[in-house]
Amino acid sequence: MMGTMATDRPHQTILIIDDNPDNLRIAVDLLTAYSFDIRTARDGRSGLRRARNGEPDLILLDVQMPGIDGYETCQQLKADPDLADIPVIFMTARSDVQDKVRAFQVGGIDYVTKPFEAQELLARVRTQLKLRALQAAMSARNERLEERVAEQTAALRSELTMREVYDDQRDHLLGLVRSQSEEMRRITRTWMDERSTRDHNLASNLKEHVTARLEMVTAHLTLARELMPDGGVWVEPEACRQHLDTAAALLAPVLKGSVALQSSLVQQAPVPDNLLLSLSTREYEVMKLLAEGRANKEIAYTLGVAPSTVSTYRNRVLEKLGADDIPTMIRILLQHEARA
Repeated sequence: MMGTMATDRPHQTILIIDDNPDNLRIAVDLLTAYSFDIRTARDGRSGLRRARNGEPDLILLDVQMPGIDGYETCQQLKADPDLADIPVIFMTARSDVQDKVRAFQVGGIDYVTKPFEAQELLARVRTQLKLRALQAAMSARNERLEERVAEQTAALRSELTMREVYDDQRDHLLGLVRSQSEEMRRITRTWMDERSTRDHNLASNLKEHVTARLEMVTAHLTLARELMPDGGVWVEPEACRQHLDTAAALLAPVLKGSVALQSSLVQQAPVPDNLLLSLSTREYEVMKLLAEGRANKEIAYTLGVAPSTVSTYRNRVLEKLGADDIPTMIRILLQHEARA
């Protein structure tokens, strides 16, 4: 049975501070048999030195010793930050309650009464070592948890910062898209207004020119009619012919000019329909973002709408532009922007 217990908790160090050689030998023999590493000291001052040099896992401390007693030794141990966590079990021949209370007051964790029973001492030693191991594990776990919390907090802050940057970029891009949409509409309307004004001016000028010519033609025809034969006899045939020739000459450029103007209006006036003008502002925004290669989810986040809404706008845009797919839509977009 002892051989099985000897492998229970190997490599744990116990410092025994006791000025009584017999008590020291008994404790050393017992604990060594259970694979504990044992160190000893015969008084409080040397025990403090050995504790500082080795930092044992547990200290067995006698109360009555020469020089400084066990109580003072324990107080000095607990005052040292490097040693304060080491559990101290007092060994005392005193059974008075006040002595036991004082042992706890100065920082002791437990006590055994001399002469001690081997199994009792072993049980108390093991209990305190297990408690210390659990405390160390809990402390290490708490440190790991704190590190994870710090890492996650830093990651969250970084994500929030990136999200703020992304939101700023999204708002900026959205503003650019809307600005481009309005500018394109403005340019197209201006162009159409100017074309309409130009065609109106051409028509007005043609009307004035034709009216003036016709007035002159009418005058010459009137004169020619007055010179026509009266009762079949020409009065002034040569003068009549001149008036008719003049009237014809006046009509010729008018007819030629009207044909040219009509041809010009046929070629220039009918402006190809700008399909982009049929799009709403939101549809135009979706089209521009699609043309930039944005996915539906990204567009949805940028515009603050649901992905299904983006799909609806996408289908509307393709239908209004007569496009079967995004590449075709992009070609139509480039053609109309080039015309604008």
